[in-house]
Amino acid sequence: MHVICESFQIDGLRSVGPIIHLNMRRFAVFLHLLLAGCISRVTATEVDTRDGVYTLASVDLDSLPTRPDYLYSSRWVLSGSLTLQSDGYFVLTERDSVWNGHTFAREDHLEGGRWMSDGSLLTLSDTAGAVLDPYGSAAATYTGSIAPSGVLLTIPADDGTETHVYQYRR
Repeated sequence: MHVICESFQIDGLRSVGPIIHLNMRRFAVFLHLLLAGCISRVTATEVDTRDGVYTLASVDLDSLPTRPDYLYSSRWVLSGSLTLQSDGYFVLTERDSVWNGHTFAREDHLEGGRWMSDGSLLTLSDTAGAVLDPYGSAAATYTGSIAPSGVLLTIPADDGTETHVYQYRR
């Protein structure tokens, strides 16, 4: 399905169908989340293998490095990770490259807080409300799905106008 909607490139620029491409990408992400929700619930007698380190593989189905807002932004997502600790805390990192008008500058983002899962549903809650938050002051809640092979998270853009789906793999 992704190949059918792929726009062709002329001199490195996307030239056909950015709206169709974006809508088909959103449909594919929705379908992926729907299927991930069909994963059966983990029982209490099974070993919990959800904790661990997951590496960012794609944003909105585009492999890294990628520019999630390719029509409006000069930000490239270079890498990232999600660590789900066995004590119920998470650490979320992202490394971006942003054009500042003269050169690309590297930006590193770090967030942390508490995580919990209910079957395949994953919720990350930033601990910014806590007295001492070593990860920064921005409070956020991210939701997604978790499976043995990876995690899908819905993360809002910095300006809050849209969301992006981040896929992490073990």
